[in-house]
Amino acid sequence: MNKEQLQQQIEDMKNKLVEMEAELNKPEVTINYWKLKERDMYFYVNYLGNVGYSYYEEKYQDDKSRYRVFKTKEEAERYAEYIKAEETLKRVIAEANEGWLPDWSGYVKNYYIRLYNNKLDLSCYTTTKVLPAFMYIKSKALVYKLLKEYEKEFKTYLSY
Repeated sequence: MNKEQLQQQIEDMKNKLVEMEAELNKPEVTINYWKLKERDMYFYVNYLGNVGYSYYEEKYQDDKSRYRVFKTKEEAERYAEYIKAEETLKRVIAEANEGWLPDWSGYVKNYYIRLYNNKLDLSCYTTTKVLPAFMYIKSKALVYKLLKEYEKEFKTYLSY
C-alpha cells in the first residue's frame, strides 16, 4: 500500500467515526402513551360516532372496554369525524364498485383517491396496495364521480 491509499483509508475511517458519533448522539425517540389514572376525565367515541366523556375508575368494567380514549374533546371529535367518513366511504365505494375487487396481478389498474399537498387527486397501482382494499375504485369515471360527491369525506379520512 502506498501513502496515498493509507491517507485515504484514514480519511474514510475519520468520516465513519464522525457518522458513528452523530448516530450515537441522536436524541432517543420516546413515545409517550397517555395512561389513565383513577378519576381522570377522558373522552371517547361510541359506536354511533358520538363523543362522550367519563371519569376513569379502575374497577368499572366499561372503562376498560373503551380502547380508544382521548384527553380532549377536540381529539375525540376529530376521531369521530374520521370514523364517520370511513364508514361513509366504505358504503359508497362498495355500492359504486358493484362487487368489483382490486386485482394485484399487475394487469389491472386499481384506482384510488389520494391526498397530496393537501389536494385530492386520482392515482392508481397495478401491483402495490397502499390503502385499505375498500378505498380502491374500479374506474376513472367512478373516481371522479365519487370525488365530486364525497370530497369532504375523502379529505377527512385521508388527512387523519
